[in-house]
Amino acid sequence: MNTKQLCDMIYKRRSVRKYSAEPISDEMLGFIEAAFAAVRPLYPEIRVRLRIVSRANVRSLMPWMPAYAVAIYSEDAEGSLENAGFILEQLDLYIQSLGIGSCWVGLGRVKDEPVTEDGLKFVMLLAIGNTSVPEREGISDFSRKELSDISDTADERLIPALLAPSSVNSQPWFFERCEEGYNVYKRNLVRTAGLSRMNMIDVGIALSHLYVSCPDSFRASRRDTPPERKNMTYVSTVYI
Repeated sequence: MNTKQLCDMIYKRRSVRKYSAEPISDEMLGFIEAAFAAVRPLYPEIRVRLRIVSRANVRSLMPWMPAYAVAIYSEDAEGSLENAGFILEQLDLYIQSLGIGSCWVGLGRVKDEPVTEDGLKFVMLLAIGNTSVPEREGISDFSRKELSDISDTADERLIPALLAPSSVNSQPWFFERCEEGYNVYKRNLVRTAGLSRMNMIDVGIALSHLYVSCPDSFRASRRDTPPERKNMTYVSTVYI
């Protein structure tokens, strides 16, 4: 995967919930599977696995589910949710760059293998399918918060994070300037049951956008003593 190609898609991607009956070709599925080896993790020490699953092997309440989805599995470790979001969003951007639609599926599960033989647990699905829904035309086509709402510093390098998709468009991330980087937090929202878990994945998605927009300088680590911020949970410290 080319990070310049992925960065361009940040400003064009949309969550697709309308798919054509024509399934993705075997060739395209092959391209997607080949991309599994090219994604960069947020935390390399956390073991993960990716696989393509068919609609018949998915349990979901979404009536628009297409013929395929990408499932991500992870070991149960600190940082595993944001790591999963970080990885799967790279695939999301790549898949849409192929002209294929995609959408994160919070209310979905795989049927046959919720836990793999080596103990990795199912985390999330990304629905994928052919679509005629057009790409976004640019930043003006997004419904997002202002940059001042997600950071204490007016840094235009954070715009890619601002445009990241999130559960019910909750946009839970906040960036606090520190030294040469940012402490990253998840806002503690209480609007929906189970939103906290999803929002940790969402923060990983936003960090993925920062990575593909600054691939040569991006790095992330977790502080031994997490800095505190009212009504927020510390996630990571990033440098861009």
